[in-house]
Amino acid sequence: MTTTNHTEHPLQVLVLGAGYAGLMAALRLAPHARVTLIDPSDRFTERVRLHELAAGRPDVTHPLSRFLRSTGVSHITARATAIDPAAREVTTDDGRRLPYDRLVYALGSRTTGWSTPSAAVRPRCTRASAPTPPSPPPP
Repeated sequence: MTTTNHTEHPLQVLVLGAGYAGLMAALRLAPHARVTLIDPSDRFTERVRLHELAAGRPDVTHPLSRFLRSTGVSHITARATAIDPAAREVTTDDGRRLPYDRLVYALGSRTTGWSTPSAAVRPRCTRASAPTPPSPPPP
């Protein structure tokens, strides 16, 4: 997987998204290809720990540089705005046009936070205010 089209240039892989899938793909492909990771953030968010923010944990993110150090993966802090499969090229929001031999599309999902009106009302439930559980049915 180190060459393409029977030429001697290294395979250029663009990975869109630096979540769990994108970051893992970039790191696993790095020994075999020239890998560029495209994500607008310079931090990796542990989405499985987002609930801990509600419990008071100050942060669930880590610098991407910590994961990418000494791997050969380059990170472009930008958003992919267009993909041209015929030209094998991705355009970013800062105007760059990046060629690729292989593209990993790992943009995942995103949460809207508290912008949903019903989610903005976050009731606090304490033991004293919790509803009384129903009684079990009679035997």
